[in-house]
Amino acid sequence: MGLLITKKTVSGGAPIFPTVIEVAQGGFKLDNSVLTAGVEVPAGSVMGFNEETRVANVLKVAEVYENADNVATVYKIKKGHLFVGGEKIAVAVGGKSYAATLDTSNADYDTFTVGTTLGVAITAGEVLFESPAVGATAGALMYTPKGLLYESVTAGDNESCSVLLRGTVFEKRIPLVPTAVKSAVPNIIFSQSY
Repeated sequence: MGLLITKKTVSGGAPIFPTVIEVAQGGFKLDNSVLTAGVEVPAGSVMGFNEETRVANVLKVAEVYENADNVATVYKIKKGHLFVGGEKIAVAVGGKSYAATLDTSNADYDTFTVGTTLGVAITAGEVLFESPAVGATAGALMYTPKGLLYESVTAGDNESCSVLLRGTVFEKRIPLVPTAVKSAVPNIIFSQSY
């Protein structure tokens, strides 16, 4: 019985990390219990992880599709997010956070509906993020951000992933990043270059 050597060639898009100083290499298992099986989690997604259990979690975010006023209970979001429906959403840490139903029937955008408004005017292009609790001041990041997903992965059983801990990322090439994340990961520089 001999050693079988295989070569796999893949083509990627434009690089997103021009400088990589430190990566928490594989061995993290992606928590797919809150993701749709087979969905791709894009490189640059905000990640939290537990070093003892070696489980990594992705912070779900969605880009607002069109402006919503401060009394809105329906928010249009761009397709391509990781939400499945039933999650709690917020637009600001310390702000309102409420459970949302998700309607994916429109071809151009998806719609979050909450029972109580998030209470602030939201501009197209802003980011909604998953929050762990419901309440008027309960808005918080679902996971403590520790880095960014180093390579895209597909949600599935026992999928491993690596997380960038220190380096530079081209922010315009990754999923939206809530403002609170940037202060939580001071060793990552969010470059505005392309």
